[in-house]
This record gives sequence, structure tokens and C-alpha cells, in this order.
Amino acid sequence: MAAAVHRIAKHPVKETTTRGVKPYRMGSPLQTPDGKYVVHDANTSPIGVEFVAREGVELTVGDSTMQLPFGEVPPDAFTNLPDGLFLADQSGTDGEWAITDGDGTVVSTVATQADLKATYPYVQGWFQPDRLSYCGDIAIHYPNPTAEDQLETYEDATAQTLSESRPTLNEFLQLFTVSYHGTGLNTAEVFDRYTAWMHTAGQSKPGRATFAQALSQLEDIETVTRAKPPGQKVLCDRAWRFPPAFDR
Repeated sequence: MAAAVHRIAKHPVKETTTRGVKPYRMGSPLQTPDGKYVVHDANTSPIGVEFVAREGVELTVGDSTMQLPFGEVPPDAFTNLPDGLFLADQSGTDGEWAITDGDGTVVSTVATQADLKATYPYVQGWFQPDRLSYCGDIAIHYPNPTAEDQLETYEDATAQTLSESRPTLNEFLQLFTVSYHGTGLNTAEVFDRYTAWMHTAGQSKPGRATFAQALSQLEDIETVTRAKPPGQKVLCDRAWRFPPAFDR
């Protein structure tokens, strides 16, 4: 269990995809900025959620999709709902629930919350990471197998065997970037995120010389001659899988 918690904290998304990542779903329902619940017809397909690089959060219902921006959602984001998605709002003194489409047209009403869950279940929200890793923010403890009244601190043994090498940089790029034609990543920003990720993973930070050497071995590195400052380097045709609020 401790190893599983560490794995989630180190890379806080459920699955990587070619376009981005699939996030962990939350136990709480998804709500609009004005407090309405996002629900779906009980007969529709399961709701898929994916973070698509540079584009936002994509909800998929069967063959229909809906995109929301990363971060704060504007009030009008739910006016164009895909087929099968609705908004639920409790109104009146009798506790009745009104089921509406995006423009506010009532399509159905149900008497109780139990009826709502049976006919229009909540769409569950999702966890949106605000950093690449949480390992530097938490300590994981577990009961000592031989003395249950004592706690042991979990340590990632694999982190101690990793070195400042090209495979480590490749692992970072595979986890946190995707192929995206026509754009690129500033290598200074890559260095900042890479060193923070290595630090929170329990490793020492790489020096700039080591990082530059690893970059020189990548096939898709290119010098942008017209960039400011001149000679600035970018990783061509790459984008971040999701844009955490990187603050360290």
C-alpha cells in the first residue's frame, strides 16, 4: 500500500496517452461554477476524461466530446453540452430536482435525490495536479510488520539507484511531454522542471553541464537562431502533457 501511495504521489495521473493523460477520478460530483451538478442519462456510455496537451480537459460521452480549459472554468463553459449530459439543480420547497440542457431548458424532473442518482447519475470530477510530483510534500508512513504500534517511513529504493544519465532524462520526457507538431519547449523550463522532479523523487539535482550533455544526445533538439536571447534552445515538436502550476 505504501508503495502504491508513493507511485501516485510521484506521478499523480492514472494513465498516460498519446495526447496527454487520464486523471484519477474524484469521489465528489462535477459542478458548474454556479453550483449545478453535471449529470448524465443512466443509459449513456461511461464518461471518459482526458487531459489533452495544450487544449484542456476533454469529456467524452459515446461519440460526443466537450472541452473545458485547464484550471478555473468560466461560467458559460457548460452551455454546449454533448448528447447525454445535463445539469441538475434542486429548486422549490419540495426538494424536486430539475434536469436541464445547457441553455436552461427543462428536459425532466425527479422528486428525490435517490431518483436523481437512479436516472441521472452524477458525473464524477477528477484530480487536476498542480505540480509534477508530490513526493517532496509528503512523508508516507506504515505500520511496522513486527511492531504494529510503531510506524516506519517509506523510502523509494529505486530512486537511490538512478543516476544523472540520459535514460533518466528520457524517462522524464516520456512521462511529462507529448509529441505536438509546430510547437516546442524552452530547455530552460525543461531544466527547471526536470531538476525539481529529480529532487522530489529522492535524487540529487543534476548540474547544467550534465543536463546539457544529455540534451545533446537527443535527436529532436534544435537551436532557434531568432529566439531571444540568441542561441536559445528548444525541444522541437513537444508539449507538456498537462500544465501544472509549477512553483519551485
